[in-house]
Amino acid sequence: MEVLENYRISCLEITVYGEDGRIEYNVKEPDLGEEGLNKIKAIIENIFSKHVLDKNFEKNRLIDRYELKDEELYHLNKNISPYRQLYPIFLDENILEVTILSPDKPVYVRHKHFLKQQYIKTNINFKNENEYEMVIEKIRNSLIEYGDGKFYEGPLDEKFYASLVIQKPPYTSFCIIKRRIEPSEKEIFREKHLTPQEIAYLWTILEIKTTIAVTGSTREHRRNILNELIQLIPKRARVMVVENTTTASYPQEYLIKLHIKKKEEFKKIFDITQKNDIEYTIIEGEEGEEVKIPSTRTCYIYMRQTPLTVTNNIQTIVNITNNIKSNRIELIEEFGEYRTNISFEEYDGPEKVYDKSKILQHWAKINHYSREKIIEAISLKINYILYLHDNRIT
Repeated sequence: MEVLENYRISCLEITVYGEDGRIEYNVKEPDLGEEGLNKIKAIIENIFSKHVLDKNFEKNRLIDRYELKDEELYHLNKNISPYRQLYPIFLDENILEVTILSPDKPVYVRHKHFLKQQYIKTNINFKNENEYEMVIEKIRNSLIEYGDGKFYEGPLDEKFYASLVIQKPPYTSFCIIKRRIEPSEKEIFREKHLTPQEIAYLWTILEIKTTIAVTGSTREHRRNILNELIQLIPKRARVMVVENTTTASYPQEYLIKLHIKKKEEFKKIFDITQKNDIEYTIIEGEEGEEVKIPSTRTCYIYMRQTPLTVTNNIQTIVNITNNIKSNRIELIEEFGEYRTNISFEEYDGPEKVYDKSKILQHWAKINHYSREKIIEAISLKINYILYLHDNRIT
C-alpha cells in the first residue's frame, strides 16, 4: 500500500496507508524487550499502584529515581491508563473519533486529514474478550452518572466524550469516543458550515434577548453548538448557567452556576433570574419535560431533543439534522402560530437577513427601532465575521 502520511508523536511512529480508496492507520510503538517490560511491571506493582490515588504524588520523582527513558515512560503511562490499548491513539490529536465495535475487530478511527473516510481501520486490536470488556467497563465507570444501565453518553475527561451502548451476550457492547474541541470565537461554527449571515442573525437574536432552543442530534452535538453560542454573549453580561455537569468554559465575568436534578426546581431558576436581573440564562440539562420558558427581559438558551413551549410563543430554534454524511444546522423561527425555516445565503445582504426574520421585525417595531438601524448592526457583524474568516485569526 502507498504511504499517504508519516509522522511521529512522542516515541510513536504513525503511518497512514492507502490503496484503491481504502485507508489504514498504523501505530508503531517502541519495543522495550522483555527486560524493559519487566522493569515497568515492577514499578507499577511495587510503587505506582500505592500512590496512584494520591493527588500529591509526583510522577517526575519516579522518573528520576528509576532513570526512565522516553520509551519506558510511554509504556508506564500506557499500562496505568484506563484505556490501555487505546492509549497510543489518544496521543494523536489528529484523531477526532475512535470506534470500538467488538473484541474480534480492530479499532476504527476518523482522522482530521482524511475526513472523507468515515471509518479508517487501525492496527490496534484487543488481545482477547477479557481485555475488551475491561476497557468497556472502565469507560462505563467514567460515565456512570450519565447513563441508565444500557446507554451512556457524556464526558470521559477534559479531552474526550463518549457514547457507550451496553448489550447482553451474545451481542457485544460498543463505544464511540470523540475528541472534545474547544470552541473559538475566531472560528465561529466552523464545522457546521453556517454562512456569515446566519451567524450574524444568531448573534443579533442573542442581543435582543430572544429564547434560543438548541435541538436535534445527540447531546454532544447540541453542546458543541451551545458552546459556540456562549462565545457570542458579551463578556460583561450577567449570566446564569444551569447544568448537571461542566461542559463548557465561560468567558463571562459575572457568572452564577446552579445544579438541578428535578423538574420542579425550574420555577426557582426563573425566580432567581428575575430577582438578580440576569441577562442570559443557559440551561444545559435535559430535564424539564413540562417546563414553559417565561417571557422576560432575560435571554434563555437551552438544549433539548425537541423545543419547549415559550409563554410569548417567540423563539429561535437551532436544529441539528443528523445524517450519515453531516450534521447540518437549520434555523427555525417560532413566531405566534408560525413556525418557519429560514436560511441566509452568503450573497444575501444584511437587509435580506432583516426582511426574512419576523422576530427581528417584531422586535424593531415594539422597541421603535428603524429598519435601517437594525440592518446597519447586522452589516457590522457580517463584516466582522468575514474579516475573522478571511484572516484566519488564531
